[in-house]
Amino acid sequence: MSSKNSPPNSKLSSRLSSRLSLQPKSIANSNILLKIFCTLVIIILICIAIGHYAFKNGLLTCDHYVFNTYLYIILATMLMFLVVLLNDQYGIFNSLLMIMFSNGLGTAILSFIILLILVIGLTYALIKVDPTNIALSNGIWLALVLLIGIFLIPTIYLGRMTDVVGLAGILTIVIVIVVGLLGYYLCYKIINFN
Repeated sequence: MSSKNSPPNSKLSSRLSSRLSLQPKSIANSNILLKIFCTLVIIILICIAIGHYAFKNGLLTCDHYVFNTYLYIILATMLMFLVVLLNDQYGIFNSLLMIMFSNGLGTAILSFIILLILVIGLTYALIKVDPTNIALSNGIWLALVLLIGIFLIPTIYLGRMTDVVGLAGILTIVIVIVVGLLGYYLCYKIINFN
């Protein structure tokens, strides 16, 4: 081979390598979209199951209370997972989180306190709302779950930066267990049919 043929071959190999290096990014991108789609399908199926088991004649029922509790816990976990996936794909909450946590320790502490007050306020509102107002109570619950999902995003990023993604998973499980225990032990304060 002559030296004249060498540069086109190197150009061809560089083009192929650049195309091959782009392929994993597009595959990873489609994997996130597949995860988002599967999460949405699971959320829809859980909502159908909740509608079937948690309601009788349009009113809440305690016929399958434990099963309903776990359906809501699984739904909350899937919604938090969806928040994290949507943020990974589209960066929905990145600008909000950058404002809250990048302007120094004082701003981060103040932001954390504000988010904590919001969580406590939503929890209090959930306890005080009329249980027969199903739309409002589920709306408050949804806002609370989404806020907790936003809380998880910095934890997951920290886990990715330090290669401790398991930390985020453990914290998610702890949150789910705490919410489940609160639902189990405070069920009569949260849902009251009187």
